[in-house]
Amino acid sequence: MANLSATILVIAYDMQAMIGDAVRSALAQTVPCEIIVSDDCSPDGGATLEAARQAVAGYTGPHRVIVRSTPRNLGLCRHLTELASIATGDVLVCIGGDDVAYPQRTQRLLDVFEREPGAQIVGSLVDDI
Repeated sequence: MANLSATILVIAYDMQAMIGDAVRSALAQTVPCEIIVSDDCSPDGGATLEAARQAVAGYTGPHRVIVRSTPRNLGLCRHLTELASIATGDVLVCIGGDDVAYPQRTQRLLDVFEREPGAQIVGSLVDDI
């Protein structure tokens, strides 16, 4: 497999204080990709969704960005399943709404999939900050 594309799924539930950093880290990825930021119907009156929108406001970089919210809470598994069904990338990269990804994370994951065509899932290390 060569020239794989990625969709980054930034998933959130009631994370208005942290979602901005997660979204900005997705926007800082070094490989162009699709980014879907999705709030799972947080009970915060739309604050998480608004914080995500603010983080994307004015963005003019190479990524295709979608910011959305589910009409009702789906829970983690159904939320991810729904996002996977609308993603266009060959590889799905998940970022929690309270996570910050290093800028090369997506490129490094794609590199592994290209080197190891039989790979089905690849993880990355975590640094607690």
